[in-house]
Amino acid sequence: MSFPGSSSKLLSLLFFLLMLGLTVYNIFFSKLNVFALSKLNKSMQVIDSEIRSLEEDNAKLSKLLQSMENNPDYYRELYTRRYMQMQREGEKFLLLKRE
Repeated sequence: MSFPGSSSKLLSLLFFLLMLGLTVYNIFFSKLNVFALSKLNKSMQVIDSEIRSLEEDNAKLSKLLQSMENNPDYYRELYTRRYMQMQREGEKFLLLKRE
């Protein structure tokens, strides 16, 4: 004895259970599951912090470059004194030992 509406209810229930099962499978066992997405989000946060750090370094270097372009003589003299250890005529150079 079959009722006319019962087969459609059964089919709807089976379809719903199938879709629920596939959804659960995709959430936990697929290639891009919840755990993989969590790892990707952590990696993205690390990369974003590195980008911010590099942008800050870039801004500092841009300011230094602008300063060097505005005062080339000062930086030329600074470079020759610090790195080439040169001095002007008549100027004495004194070395101090660190203890």
